[in-house]
Amino acid sequence: MKLTDKRFWKFGTMVALCEVLAFMSVFCSCSNRHNLTDNYSVFTYGKGLYGESEQDYPIFASKLGYAGEPEYIPNVRQVWWSDTAIIIEQDNDTWWIITAVDKTLTAGDTFHGPLSRPQKDSIVVKWKMNPEKMKHRNYE
Repeated sequence: MKLTDKRFWKFGTMVALCEVLAFMSVFCSCSNRHNLTDNYSVFTYGKGLYGESEQDYPIFASKLGYAGEPEYIPNVRQVWWSDTAIIIEQDNDTWWIITAVDKTLTAGDTFHGPLSRPQKDSIVVKWKMNPEKMKHRNYE
Protein backbone atom coordinates (compact mmCIF):
# COMPACT_ATOMS: atom_id res chain seq x y z
CA MET A 1 0.00 0.00 0.00
CA LYS A 2 1.11 3.52 -0.67
CA LEU A 3 0.67 6.54 1.55
CA THR A 4 -1.71 8.00 -1.00
CA ASP A 5 -4.00 4.96 -0.87
CA LYS A 6 -7.33 5.74 0.86
CA ARG A 7 -7.46 2.23 2.35
CA PHE A 8 -4.19 2.92 4.19
CA TRP A 9 -5.59 6.04 5.83
CA LYS A 10 -8.90 4.36 6.72
CA PHE A 11 -7.03 1.45 8.31
CA GLY A 12 -4.74 3.81 10.23
CA THR A 13 -7.71 5.81 11.48
CA MET A 14 -9.50 2.67 12.65
CA VAL A 15 -6.38 1.47 14.50
CA ALA A 16 -5.99 4.83 16.24
CA LEU A 17 -9.67 4.87 17.19
CA CYS A 18 -9.44 1.36 18.67
CA GLU A 19 -6.38 2.36 20.69
CA VAL A 20 -8.19 5.40 22.09
CA LEU A 21 -11.25 3.32 22.99
CA ALA A 22 -9.11 0.68 24.70
CA PHE A 23 -7.25 3.38 26.65
CA MET A 24 -10.52 5.01 27.77
CA SER A 25 -12.04 1.70 28.85
CA VAL A 26 -9.07 1.05 31.15
CA PHE A 27 -9.54 4.38 32.91
CA CYS A 28 -13.33 4.17 33.03
CA SER A 29 -13.18 0.72 34.61
CA CYS A 30 -11.21 2.06 37.60
CA SER A 31 -13.45 2.54 40.61
CA ASN A 32 -13.17 4.63 43.72
CA ARG A 33 -14.74 1.84 45.81
CA HIS A 34 -13.17 -1.38 47.00
CA ASN A 35 -15.82 -3.75 48.34
CA LEU A 36 -14.56 -5.80 51.29
CA THR A 37 -17.86 -7.58 51.95
CA ASP A 38 -21.46 -7.13 50.86
CA ASN A 39 -21.91 -4.47 53.53
CA TYR A 40 -18.52 -2.73 53.87
CA SER A 41 -16.35 -0.77 51.43
CA VAL A 42 -13.28 1.44 51.34
CA PHE A 43 -13.64 4.56 49.20
CA THR A 44 -10.45 6.11 47.84
CA TYR A 45 -12.17 9.37 46.81
CA GLY A 46 -15.69 10.70 46.73
CA LYS A 47 -18.08 13.62 46.98
CA GLY A 48 -18.90 13.94 50.66
CA LEU A 49 -21.66 11.33 50.77
CA TYR A 50 -20.83 10.58 54.42
CA GLY A 51 -19.94 14.15 55.38
CA GLU A 52 -16.22 13.56 54.87
CA SER A 53 -13.68 16.01 53.43
CA GLU A 54 -10.93 15.40 50.89
CA GLN A 55 -8.38 15.06 53.70
CA ASP A 56 -10.28 12.06 55.13
CA TYR A 57 -9.68 9.70 52.18
CA PRO A 58 -9.45 6.77 51.95
CA ILE A 59 -12.47 6.11 54.16
CA PHE A 60 -14.08 2.90 55.42
CA ALA A 61 -17.88 2.94 55.45
CA SER A 62 -20.84 0.67 55.92
CA LYS A 63 -23.17 0.72 52.95
CA LEU A 64 -26.29 0.74 55.16
CA GLY A 65 -25.19 2.56 58.34
CA TYR A 66 -26.66 0.90 61.41
CA ALA A 67 -27.04 2.36 64.90
CA GLY A 68 -23.82 2.23 66.88
CA GLU A 69 -21.57 2.36 63.81
CA PRO A 70 -19.42 5.39 63.04
CA GLU A 71 -20.56 7.25 59.92
CA TYR A 72 -17.19 6.45 58.39
CA ILE A 73 -13.63 5.72 59.47
CA PRO A 74 -11.20 8.22 57.88
CA ASN A 75 -7.58 7.97 56.77
CA VAL A 76 -7.48 4.22 56.23
CA ARG A 77 -3.97 2.89 55.77
CA GLN A 78 -4.53 -0.89 55.66
CA VAL A 79 -7.42 -3.32 55.96
CA TRP A 80 -7.48 -7.05 56.73
CA TRP A 81 -10.79 -8.89 56.38
CA SER A 82 -12.44 -12.28 56.43
CA ASP A 83 -16.02 -13.50 56.60
CA THR A 84 -16.11 -12.91 60.35
CA ALA A 85 -13.87 -9.88 61.08
CA ILE A 86 -12.33 -6.70 59.69
CA ILE A 87 -9.19 -5.05 61.07
CA ILE A 88 -8.57 -1.43 60.04
CA GLU A 89 -5.37 0.56 60.54
CA GLN A 90 -5.60 4.34 60.28
CA ASP A 91 -2.77 6.76 59.44
CA ASN A 92 -2.44 7.91 63.06
CA ASP A 93 -1.72 4.35 64.33
CA THR A 94 -5.30 4.00 65.52
CA TRP A 95 -7.08 0.70 64.93
CA TRP A 96 -10.66 -0.57 64.54
CA ILE A 97 -11.92 -4.13 64.69
CA ILE A 98 -15.33 -5.14 63.42
CA THR A 99 -16.61 -8.56 64.42
CA ALA A 100 -19.60 -10.50 63.18
CA VAL A 101 -22.52 -10.98 65.52
CA ASP A 102 -23.39 -14.22 63.76
CA LYS A 103 -21.22 -16.44 61.56
CA THR A 104 -20.61 -13.78 58.88
CA LEU A 105 -20.34 -10.02 58.71
CA THR A 106 -23.84 -8.60 58.20
CA ALA A 107 -26.15 -6.04 59.73
CA GLY A 108 -25.50 -5.09 63.35
CA ASP A 109 -21.84 -6.15 63.56
CA THR A 110 -19.85 -5.02 66.59
CA PHE A 111 -17.40 -2.11 66.16
CA HIS A 112 -14.42 -1.89 68.53
CA GLY A 113 -12.45 1.32 68.35
CA PRO A 114 -10.68 3.51 68.14
CA LEU A 115 -8.03 1.25 69.64
CA SER A 116 -4.33 1.58 70.39
CA ARG A 117 -1.97 -1.04 69.00
CA PRO A 118 -1.80 -2.97 72.34
CA GLN A 119 -5.59 -2.98 72.60
CA LYS A 120 -5.90 -4.23 69.03
CA ASP A 121 -3.29 -6.92 69.65
CA SER A 122 -5.09 -8.17 72.77
CA ILE A 123 -8.39 -8.50 70.87
CA VAL A 124 -6.66 -10.31 67.99
CA VAL A 125 -5.09 -12.80 70.44
CA LYS A 126 -8.26 -13.23 72.52
CA TRP A 127 -10.43 -13.99 69.48
CA LYS A 128 -7.72 -16.02 67.74
CA MET A 129 -7.66 -13.87 64.60
CA ASN A 130 -4.83 -14.50 62.19
CA PRO A 131 -4.24 -11.45 59.96
CA GLU A 132 -1.80 -13.50 57.86
CA LYS A 133 -4.70 -15.71 56.74
CA MET A 134 -7.03 -12.78 56.09
CA LYS A 135 -7.39 -10.86 52.83
CA HIS A 136 -5.36 -7.67 52.88
CA ARG A 137 -5.31 -4.34 51.09
CA ASN A 138 -2.86 -1.45 51.54
CA TYR A 139 -4.13 2.07 50.73
CA GLU A 140 -0.91 4.06 51.21
